[in-house]
Amino acid sequence: ALEKGKFTPDLMERLRRGMSNLAETATRMTSLTSAVTVTNEYSQNVRKASHSLAEMTKSYQSTLSSLSDMANASKDAKEYHTQVQHITKNLSALNAVYEMELKDANTHLKSMGKFYSNVASAMESITQAGKNSEQFKNELQRLTSNVATLNKVYGNMLAAMKG
Repeated sequence: ALEKGKFTPDLMERLRRGMSNLAETATRMTSLTSAVTVTNEYSQNVRKASHSLAEMTKSYQSTLSSLSDMANASKDAKEYHTQVQHITKNLSALNAVYEMELKDANTHLKSMGKFYSNVASAMESITQAGKNSEQFKNELQRLTSNVATLNKVYGNMLAAMKG
């Protein structure tokens, strides 16, 4: 049967070596299976780390966006502060102008008070002058009447002396 199957010692040696290699490969396959298991665990850990990194990247981007918003808010706050300072300066200038106008108005009111006091005094003097004028007119009429009477008396005396 060995001769019919052409089983030669060389073939048998190769078969023995093949079986030995097969046993060695099976042993290595056990190590390879362990390596595959470790590699799978490593791969899972790498995936978890990758997922964690992705989450951390999202968190970082969110933080970066928030910081950017805060920087913009800070910039807006600085602009607002600058505008408030500008408005404060303008209000101070307006207040100073208002105070000057108020002082001028007060001075003007005092001057107007003195003027009206002087006008009232002048009106009183005019009224007094009017009364004096009336009295002068009455006295002048009496004087004229007396002179006319005196002229008649004098005229009568002159006529009697001529006569």
